[in-house]
Amino acid sequence: MARTNSEDLLRFPERRLEILAHLLSEETARFLVALGADGARPLHWPLYETQAKWAMGGYLGELLVHGLNLARARQRRWPIRAEQAVAVFDGLIPALPAFARPSVAARATGVYHIHLRGGPHYTLEVKAGDMRVDFGRPQRAQLHVSADPLAYLLVGYGRVSRWSAPARGKILAWGTRPWLALRLANLIEQP
Repeated sequence: MARTNSEDLLRFPERRLEILAHLLSEETARFLVALGADGARPLHWPLYETQAKWAMGGYLGELLVHGLNLARARQRRWPIRAEQAVAVFDGLIPALPAFARPSVAARATGVYHIHLRGGPHYTLEVKAGDMRVDFGRPQRAQLHVSADPLAYLLVGYGRVSRWSAPARGKILAWGTRPWLALRLANLIEQP
């Protein structure tokens, strides 16, 4: 992902904020039209195939998190609401296998239950170095994670320390194999 980002920056040298903001607005409008009305349209996203409805969550994550980067650089507020963070996760969950680190997945066998507080449940099953994801609660899990959606989003994107959120009770993990929480933290390559 870092290599792809670097290549994109070399191909697109524009850095003036007002021009970039205008282009972003135009491209977002075109993207929304291209997604279609029902969200079922197949779509090629960098590194994986998806459906339009899931790509929108990934795109929203890019807008929110990189918008936060710009706001911090300009010392401005950039609120991200919990329901926006949930929409990002709903879009990214189907893509997680494409971002799984094989070396970590080989040592992270187990069923992971992730609950975003006030929102959905997700299941990640890691077995023999492969990952399968699903929406909803698993029948059984070796690790349970309960997380504030915004804190989990910012930790996942590397914008907040993975240690500060649990220390403040924003992310809690428990289960029959609690050490899997450390492997989960390293399992997915940060976007």
